[in-house]
Amino acid sequence: MGGKKMKRPVIIIFAFLLFLGMACSKIATDNTVESIPQISQKSDIWLMEDMSDRMVPGEQGGGQAVANFQEEGSKIHTELSSDGTYAQVVWNANDSFEMLAYNTETGKFPYTIYTTAQGGVNASFTYSNTISLSPCYNLYPGPRRVSTYNDVPIFGITIPINQTATAGSVSPGANVAFCKTNGQVSDFHFLNAASFIKFRLAGSVVSNVTSVSFKGASDLAGDSILMVENDGTPVLTQQIYFTDDVTSNTVTLTGSFQTGVDYYFTIFPGTQYGFSMVFSDGTNKKRMVSSTKLELNRNTITDLGTIDIGNELIDDTPDNAILYIEATSGKTPVSIAVISEGFTQDELGDFELLAKSGIDAMFSVEPFKSYKEYFNVWILKVASNESGASITDGKGNIITRKDTYFESRWGAETYNDMTANLDKVLSFVNNNCPDVINGIRNATQVATLMIINDQRYGGICHSYLNSDRCVGMVPYIGGGQSIEWSYPKKEAANESTMTGGTRSVTNAEIQALGICSGDWRNVMIHEFGGHGFSRLLDEYWYDSYYEATTAIPDHSYTVPYGLNISATYNNPPWQSALLDNLSILQTINPLYSRIGVYHGGAVSIFNRWRSEKISCMIDNRKYFSTWQRMLIVDRILSMAGESFDINNFISKDDPTDPLRDIVSSSTYGSVTRSIPTKVMPMLPAPVLHNE
Repeated sequence: MGGKKMKRPVIIIFAFLLFLGMACSKIATDNTVESIPQISQKSDIWLMEDMSDRMVPGEQGGGQAVANFQEEGSKIHTELSSDGTYAQVVWNANDSFEMLAYNTETGKFPYTIYTTAQGGVNASFTYSNTISLSPCYNLYPGPRRVSTYNDVPIFGITIPINQTATAGSVSPGANVAFCKTNGQVSDFHFLNAASFIKFRLAGSVVSNVTSVSFKGASDLAGDSILMVENDGTPVLTQQIYFTDDVTSNTVTLTGSFQTGVDYYFTIFPGTQYGFSMVFSDGTNKKRMVSSTKLELNRNTITDLGTIDIGNELIDDTPDNAILYIEATSGKTPVSIAVISEGFTQDELGDFELLAKSGIDAMFSVEPFKSYKEYFNVWILKVASNESGASITDGKGNIITRKDTYFESRWGAETYNDMTANLDKVLSFVNNNCPDVINGIRNATQVATLMIINDQRYGGICHSYLNSDRCVGMVPYIGGGQSIEWSYPKKEAANESTMTGGTRSVTNAEIQALGICSGDWRNVMIHEFGGHGFSRLLDEYWYDSYYEATTAIPDHSYTVPYGLNISATYNNPPWQSALLDNLSILQTINPLYSRIGVYHGGAVSIFNRWRSEKISCMIDNRKYFSTWQRMLIVDRILSMAGESFDINNFISKDDPTDPLRDIVSSSTYGSVTRSIPTKVMPMLPAPVLHNE
């Protein structure tokens, strides 16, 4: 998705699958293979200092040691294979791994190289230098760069973006393995750091295929940083990185292919919310697209099974308008259009994956999940001449212009002036959305989500108070990396009035609510799902506040906005539906006891009230409050030509907050991690257009 991406240092060690050949030669790019989209270079607070110049040979002296892959019986677990077998891991003759330690007093990294002449499962290695420090970090292949995080070594490693198709094995030089030892031991047991995707091909044209590309919704290969858990487990992370790190959301195997033979991609572990595969003979291609969510775990082979590519390779890329979700309920479909911005022609495949993964995320959240059958979701692709978005001075004046279709722009450090050519957006939807062309909706009744091919933090919604029209603008923040948001640090001391001023929120209270960790999709659900489609106001607040008032003007517009916020403590909008029935609701599900009247909302710490302590409209979590869900369902049914009934709503409703109610940690609502996550502020309030 346009350019380079800087990443965190990672230590990776090469482990071999099956009959894995472990040659470390770099694979040349085949000009016949489609170009690899890469992430734009950027500066970041998590940028690491390259300390590779501090690597020094260990003390003189050599010896011997034995190394194997000690995991699941010295084998890689084939978790999804049909017979539940394991894939053997071996060393090849002349393979080598590197041992490093970190001297905290001198800041140096003494190292030595271990080499095997024979190879095998339990290979004998020789080394020429000794290291007297502990612990020692052993990597295959050796690290590209080294640095430290909290005085603990971290290592820059690379999983190749271009890999060689190797029958029954992974590409030479692609796999990575790691071992932490208490000094220079005689017996090494390596752990695999990467994940693996296995597939087989069927069809009469398999022999014509020269490349197979696997494209995900987030990064799959390239430069990364290997960090080490306390128990010695290797973790690849992209939260920190070196200046010129390059990654890609696409991995390509080149070479010759046969039917019925296992082939492997070596990739970063992580969750992919959608993927596609492209099979090419260098000219035409047949494309298979799936939005299936893949959990790609470390040391695990995900088996995609046999893929039949048929009897000819043709370009079957979908037409511009893709009906991703089709309505099966309601008199009239509820229309959503997802449009591309800042994606060049070669990057529109990336946009399609991001659009699907974003929509999948939104429709995994209640009440969208339970009312999905009411929606038509259209993916509308349009190319820009340049990747990214224009940069402003934060006040709307462009200082770096990008030639993009909808002219999106916002400040390099601020987000309040985020906008685009909104008239052009309306015209594009009017001319390209089939629901508008076919007379099902007019363009102002189509909720529009704009996904922007820019890694800067941002997101905003432009909504119109006298029509259903909205444009939610969300960039591909950080190339899909993790982001964290938290509950405000201060709140009103008194729920009903300003008496008592403010108080500090305790860490225990924040932990009980849970700390939301997500990515650009969380921003999308908040900006587009919350502000845009659902017409909800923010429920977070700043230290400033509204003067006391008894009304919110936005409530009385043609299409009411912000009904989730009350201007009064007594008799808020959710009084009759929820508060008056609270005892009944609590007998149905104790989680409804969270409903109340809480001070703070609509960016004001005083004189605005919300219905629950926490929701998506505060910290982007995948949870809308009960009152918010009611408003959303009422809106869905109204647009679909049906009437709202509270009993029907309750019968289908699920008040579960996944962050608070579905946790694996022993501490309620907490998140345990050893990898740093960026904590970001909430984005600005929606822009409301009175026209």
